[in-house]
Amino acid sequence: MTPIIDELPVFALVAAVLVIAVVAAERDPASAPVCPAGPLEGGITHIIDGDTIIVDDRVRLRLEGIAAPELHEPGGQASREVLAMIAVHTPLRCSLTGAASHERCVGSCADDQGRDLGWLLVSAGAALDCPAYSGGRYAQAERAASMAGLPLVGQYLRPPYCY
Repeated sequence: MTPIIDELPVFALVAAVLVIAVVAAERDPASAPVCPAGPLEGGITHIIDGDTIIVDDRVRLRLEGIAAPELHEPGGQASREVLAMIAVHTPLRCSLTGAASHERCVGSCADDQGRDLGWLLVSAGAALDCPAYSGGRYAQAERAASMAGLPLVGQYLRPPYCY
């Protein structure tokens, strides 16, 4: 009978190889979404959170230039609900940048009246401007929401990636 100590290095090596394989599979560029730049039209079929939607059951889209809390963070559920009230039954016209972020295509969307969803969310206090990606295009909407005392502006801290 072989002592367990003799088998431990082999077990550790096998475990390390499996961990590396799993991490490599998760980071495999082939598994990243294909996000061509250009127009996308359709409706919201799922709302993930305040800045992520699924359009026509096929494109997972991260709204460019805004930051909304995750569902488990303060204001997360409210942000998602505001997005649902604004756009759930509205045809959208989106413009994809060609970039991907956390397995989501990045782009901006407007409703059937031409209103930018990011602007509507920030104006409603359901998201913050993310100047590193918006170029400050939602800063005025955020100031107005803050002056109006709308909820999210006071309880959600702008994430570091927005600077």
